[in-house]
Amino acid sequence: MSHNENVMEAREKLKWVKCNLCGSEKFIFLFEGHDYLSFSPLAFKVRRCSRCGLVCVNPRPENIIPYYREYRKRSPELEKDTFHFLSSNRLKKIKKYKKGGRILDVGCGSGKFLFEMSKEGWEVYGNDISDVACDNVRKEFGLKNIYHGELLALKFPENFFDVITLWHVLEHLEKPRETLEKIHRILKDDGLLVIESPDFSSPQSIFFKDKWQALELPRHLYHFSPKTLRKLLKSAKFEIVKEDYFTDSRISFVDLKVSLVRWLGIEKLPNRAQFKESEISAHFRQAKTLWRFTRFIFNWMCLLFSRFLNFISWRDMLRVYVRKMD
Repeated sequence: MSHNENVMEAREKLKWVKCNLCGSEKFIFLFEGHDYLSFSPLAFKVRRCSRCGLVCVNPRPENIIPYYREYRKRSPELEKDTFHFLSSNRLKKIKKYKKGGRILDVGCGSGKFLFEMSKEGWEVYGNDISDVACDNVRKEFGLKNIYHGELLALKFPENFFDVITLWHVLEHLEKPRETLEKIHRILKDDGLLVIESPDFSSPQSIFFKDKWQALELPRHLYHFSPKTLRKLLKSAKFEIVKEDYFTDSRISFVDLKVSLVRWLGIEKLPNRAQFKESEISAHFRQAKTLWRFTRFIFNWMCLLFSRFLNFISWRDMLRVYVRKMD
C-alpha cells in the first residue's frame, strides 16, 4: 500500500462522539461539507445537539493530524497574505484588563502574538500540537517556554497564569469543556481568559453554509454561537465580563473572499473516482492561473465589501473576556 493510500485509509476512519457539553448522543443533521485544503473526497457531517444546541462534526476523524499536514502545505487563499496590515492589535485588547504578568497562548502557532507580548515585559508561555511550529517559535523569536502538545497533556501549577488566550483555537479542540476546566485550575483567581472564535450564527455562516471558509472542516470540530459558548463557559465555572460580536477586518475579508471563490465554483472538489494526485495538481495550476488574472480586482472588491459589512456591524466572529465565577 502506497503512502497516499495509507493517509487516505487513516482519514476514512471516523468515530461517533457524544456531545461535549451535555453528553447527549442525539443530534440533528444540518448539512455536510468537505475539506477544501486537501481535496479529500470525504463528506463531513455537521450536526446540532438536540439537547443543548452545540454544533459539531459528527462522526469525526479518529486521527485529525493528517488534515493539519495539508493545512500547512496549502494556503486557503491560493496566495500570500498581502493584507496582513488589517490584523487587529490583540495586545491592546489584553492591556485594557491586565497591564502585565504571566500569559499562556494556547495554540500559539507562529508565536508572533507572544513575541509582541514579551516585548511589553510579559512572561510568555505557549503550546501547540505542531512540533514544527514550536521549533520555529523558539528559533525565530528566542522564546523558551514553548511546549509541544495539547494543553490537557501539559503540567502547569494551579493559579499560575494572569492571562490565558485562545485565538481561534477552542473550535479545534476535541475536548473543549475539559480544556476549559483545566484552564480554570491554572488561571489565577483574578486572571483573565480571552476566547475568539468564528460565530456559527453569523450571516456569512447562514448564507454560505458548507462553503463558508470559517467552517474549516474537519479541523474545526466544534462550531460555536454566542448561546452555546455561554453554556460551555458556565459549565466550566466561568463568567463572561464582556462579549464582542464583530467583524475583524483581516479575517472577515479572507473568509468572505474564500467563501465567494467556493460559492462561485472557482474552487471545486473532485469526486472519489477523480481522487488522483496528478488531477489535484492540475486543478491547483488551473485555479492559480485564473487567480493570476482576476485576483487583484476580486481582492479589492471583497476588501471594500468586507469593510462595508464591518461598518454596518455585520458580525461574523465572537470574542469573550472571561473570569472565574466567585
